[in-house]
Amino acid sequence: RITNWLEHFLHPAVASAPVHPTRVVADVPDHATEIGLAFVSVVAVVAALLWARQYYRRDPLRSAPRVLENKYYLDEIYEAIFVRPLHAASTRVLWRWLDVTLIDGAVNGTATAVAGLARVLRQMQTGLVRSYVMMILLGALIVLGYFVFVGTPSP
Repeated sequence: RITNWLEHFLHPAVASAPVHPTRVVADVPDHATEIGLAFVSVVAVVAALLWARQYYRRDPLRSAPRVLENKYYLDEIYEAIFVRPLHAASTRVLWRWLDVTLIDGAVNGTATAVAGLARVLRQMQTGLVRSYVMMILLGALIVLGYFVFVGTPSP
């Protein structure tokens, strides 16, 4: 059996709606009101088109109002609300703090640590075979001492 999850999900909202035996009780405009509003909209559009035609027929090269030339200043508003704050945040937070301080700091810190370790290890590389044999012997004594004093691990 397939359960109707949508019915159960919508039950609190649908169950509380007032219902008449033949139709849902609501303030829905009738069809004539819808037709009337559509007619008013069409008449308004046609009137605006006729006015614009007459307005620009007299002087076709007339420049559009400044607010139209500047596209209702939407670009300036968009830049002030979104572009400048995001640019400032990305410069201050993402670039200066995250990239320069955190990421570059981690990379440069790792490079400094590796360079320091290389300086220490470079001192061990003398080129003399007897010092290499001495280091091998010292390492073997450390391993043997571990097994003698600590013991072998039990399985």
